[in-house]
Amino acid sequence: MALAATLVAVALTEGALGAEAAKPRQAAKPDEGVALLQKLRSFDAVYMAALTYRGTDSQPASVAVSRRASSASLVPTPVQWSLSRAGDVVAVAQQVKPVLKYVAPEPGKEHKPRGDLGPGEVTYEADKMVVLVRNKTVTLYDHDRAAQLLTDTYYAVLPDNTVQEEGATGILSFTKPDSRELCLPVEQAMWVAGRGYSPFLRKVLDVKTLAGGRLALKADGFVEPGDRGYWELEVEPAASYMVRAARYFSEGATSPFLDIANSGLGVEENCHYPKQGTFKLSLAGLGQAHEVSFESARLKTDDALLAAARETFGESYPPNCVVSDYRTEPATSFTTDEQGRIRGRNRPEEPAETVPLAGGAHRLPLFVVGVLVLVALMFLLGRDRSVRRGASDAKVP
Repeated sequence: MALAATLVAVALTEGALGAEAAKPRQAAKPDEGVALLQKLRSFDAVYMAALTYRGTDSQPASVAVSRRASSASLVPTPVQWSLSRAGDVVAVAQQVKPVLKYVAPEPGKEHKPRGDLGPGEVTYEADKMVVLVRNKTVTLYDHDRAAQLLTDTYYAVLPDNTVQEEGATGILSFTKPDSRELCLPVEQAMWVAGRGYSPFLRKVLDVKTLAGGRLALKADGFVEPGDRGYWELEVEPAASYMVRAARYFSEGATSPFLDIANSGLGVEENCHYPKQGTFKLSLAGLGQAHEVSFESARLKTDDALLAAARETFGESYPPNCVVSDYRTEPATSFTTDEQGRIRGRNRPEEPAETVPLAGGAHRLPLFVVGVLVLVALMFLLGRDRSVRRGASDAKVP
């Protein structure tokens, strides 16, 4: 529904595989690619039928391409995340309890009004510092819809480092259940865990056996249906065919659009999962890597997590929120007031479908388009706050 530091992880690059590449590699038989793809599909079917992961992330996936400046006042704090699925129904909850410290304002420097802040930005009011933090994201893929709510909370920090919440704003999006605009939090968690790749593979082109029993494969595949490109995967058969490293190249690209790796091994009731991993989406200038850790995993659905996500997207709207519904044509977009009532309607700008990326031209996947739409909605929300503030000021004699 986060878009950083690095981890010691297995990366599927020539450098990372250098030690293995120097050792003898045995080419596979022609039919081994078919058998391997079937193995991956079989294990994905098990892990995607009923599954729950919990862990931490260096930043929310939904703001992975945000260029908002961080403040020294916001102490880096891992995001707690949980994913649970029951087949095609999947929910991801991300939450952070920020650790904030007061930083005195620079003498003579002007500060923007609170209503113009973006996530991670700071302003000053009287004797307090105000920080806007994206502290919660909920993403849901259900039978009748896909939905995502981003919650940004204002925190007031006093000189003695006393912290208190002072209201929140949000961005709420609805799409069709088969849409991929909001899937980034889901795909990131699944792919770093080494699961869920087989639906994106058309045909295995080459398989080689590495020292230690792992398999290196190259497969014709895609990130979005209609894409032309290929995946490079490193698979560990001994860990229920977990994918240990993955890179995706768009057709004609010289560098990977996605670069994913994991390391360590945990096993809970026949559920194999990594201990940590990295996820890098190589948008030009935005290629930050997430550090993802796994605290627990089990082959069972967390019904409470799914129920809480469904309750988040009930019939009422959150207050002070931009709401966009892409399930109809044309899309509906509006803002809500402090009581969650509809105030007015907007037409958010649509981002370009393609962008130039490092290493060659990549078609922009829909989940990235979705992130860019959210950035546009953040602009509209800030503009709406400014308009409301201006109207309020105009009433003062």
